[in-house]
Amino acid sequence: TGATGFLGKVLVERLLTTCPDVDQLFLLMRTKRDVGPEKRLQQLKESQVFDNVRQCSPAQLDKLCIVPGDITKPQLGMTGESIAQLRNVSVVFHSAATLKFDEALGLAVDQNVRSVVRLMELCDMLPNMQAFVYVSTGYSNAELSVVEERVYPPPAPLEQVLALAEAMPEDLMASVTKKYIHPKPNTYTYTKA
Repeated sequence: TGATGFLGKVLVERLLTTCPDVDQLFLLMRTKRDVGPEKRLQQLKESQVFDNVRQCSPAQLDKLCIVPGDITKPQLGMTGESIAQLRNVSVVFHSAATLKFDEALGLAVDQNVRSVVRLMELCDMLPNMQAFVYVSTGYSNAELSVVEERVYPPPAPLEQVLALAEAMPEDLMASVTKKYIHPKPNTYTYTKA
């Protein structure tokens, strides 16, 4: 997921360059601003980050396959046929997220938290799964003056955050967000943590 984003493009390029024997890379893509997944894949392939791949081994770009979907939808918006297409997938990289620091908490939870749960549920359906790699951020503990290289506990229990995002009306959530996410400075760092 997130292959068209800044980090996603770099990850895809590195996989194509350093793992020449990879069979296929399935990229979950949605329609964005009236541009469909097929056109977005073409734009991705034309991106400057792939200049070296196009020059040295252009056939590697043929390994990029679209899987239409959306991280905000149940089963990532994928059809049964799309899921079946992934049966040989062994490694999943999840780098899709909303990067808006001031995103409404409900939307940030849906895109940055619930999407991880949905993707892990999908991975449970893939018989050859070996690794799930979650691409996060170096800024999820911005309220701390010293950040160690370790796993930090989440700011709230997952079930609580998901229930709140699902049940609370948007206007009420907007009025309590700042206090609820404290000491996190914004919904991005809160949901990424």
